[in-house]
Amino acid sequence: MLVAPRPGVNRENLLKTLQSVCTDVYNLRDGGGAARNAYERLLAYVEWTSAAVRMLGNQVSDGDLDRLVLTERYRLMLAGLAGTMTSTEQPVQRVVNGLVSLELDERVADFEAAIKALQSQIARWSVYGHYVVPDTSFYVHHKDKLEQVDFGPLIDVWQSEVTVLVPIVIVDELDRLKESKEKLVRWRAGYTLAVLEPLARGCCGPCTTTAWGRRARAGWSSAERGHD
Repeated sequence: MLVAPRPGVNRENLLKTLQSVCTDVYNLRDGGGAARNAYERLLAYVEWTSAAVRMLGNQVSDGDLDRLVLTERYRLMLAGLAGTMTSTEQPVQRVVNGLVSLELDERVADFEAAIKALQSQIARWSVYGHYVVPDTSFYVHHKDKLEQVDFGPLIDVWQSEVTVLVPIVIVDELDRLKESKEKLVRWRAGYTLAVLEPLARGCCGPCTTTAWGRRARAGWSSAERGHD
């Protein structure tokens, strides 16, 4: 699970926050049940969710917060606090304990996956190099079409690899230009997307290709779409 930081959020700070929240829920799962009845465990879990929301709410998207913390099972158990989940009857206690244990197991697993994915992205994009972000007009109006462009000389780089970053907003603009009234614009937009599509499929980082002139890579982040 790759989380989407809010604009301006420092990725290292986000990583530390995820690790801290993960440690808290890990400790709650493995030690928080000692000498506690089911209702007390449920309260401890709800208390953890409140703390997690305070720590992460201004760092990740609402969608990520729902996936990591405010899950459907959380909402179910929160509603149960005003109902039968407070009962001391043995069957109710057993059900509540089972729900809390299952949810804590899944929270630990999801946070560990989010931490691993973020660490991987940080390492992947921390490598020194030369990066360019062509705008939509470059793909449409440059004298060379994408597969023939040598990006190195354009930025006065001759011996190093160049990474071409392709924000999803550029892809969306190119997609709209496929309906342009200008035949050349329409063709170049469709052609560019046809070159990008196989590189972007299943890619969440730099995708090496020899098709774009010398020493070029496409930098693509599929995580930019689908996060609220």
